[in-house]
Amino acid sequence: MKYQVYGDYGYTSETLLEEFNDYQEAVDWANGYCDRDFGGYNVIEVARFAASGEYVVEAAFRNTEEEEEEYFY
Repeated sequence: MKYQVYGDYGYTSETLLEEFNDYQEAVDWANGYCDRDFGGYNVIEVARFAASGEYVVEAAFRNTEEEEEEYFY
């Protein structure tokens, strides 16, 4: 299964940042990316596409004014 790390998926600034075959590698990479500066994105998501084509978020990192928020689904 492929896991993609997106910045601002679904927005005009949507960018595929990296792609991994391993879920934990994808989460670790995204976590490290967010520790730096979020690259100007508001949301970083680790996601996969279901067989139906549905975008499925596995983990999300949201850049808030006070602090970083991390969500696992």
